[in-house]
Amino acid sequence: MRSQNQVLELFNKIPEYFLKVEGCLPSSQTVHDAIAGRPCRTIESYYKEFLLVKKEGETIGGVELHADHPEPYMAYIGLLLIREDLHGRKLGKECSRAVEDHILRRFNCRRIRLGVSDEIDVSGFWSKMGFSANGHSYSWMGEKKVTNVVEYEKVLK
Repeated sequence: MRSQNQVLELFNKIPEYFLKVEGCLPSSQTVHDAIAGRPCRTIESYYKEFLLVKKEGETIGGVELHADHPEPYMAYIGLLLIREDLHGRKLGKECSRAVEDHILRRFNCRRIRLGVSDEIDVSGFWSKMGFSANGHSYSWMGEKKVTNVVEYEKVLK
């Protein structure tokens, strides 16, 4: 697990995401949820980790990963965030590929699922990365706001 201060420092560099999806700026509760929060239902082999993404020694983003969730051999990306000042530099693409490699090596998961909030529609990015909508959506309660989320999936080879 990462230092809560490091994660809060990163989250503070991504205010637009948190304002739109959570309904407020990041807080210690936001950080705690990203690092240690668990879904309501998990299976015995469930595992979670939060990774700081670094490039040339500098923190550029973060990834919240759930392994064996919501079922065996599936990983769920809860967050994949790149600092707002670094958008447009293809770092999301680079990070997404590194996350896929990590999921295969560390967890042996063969499928990845993630949710795209209506508030920040990054479905085009995920489609370019090989993900497809799976026909499921749900309401997600952030710290102060409810948002609709559409699920996407990808089979890893």
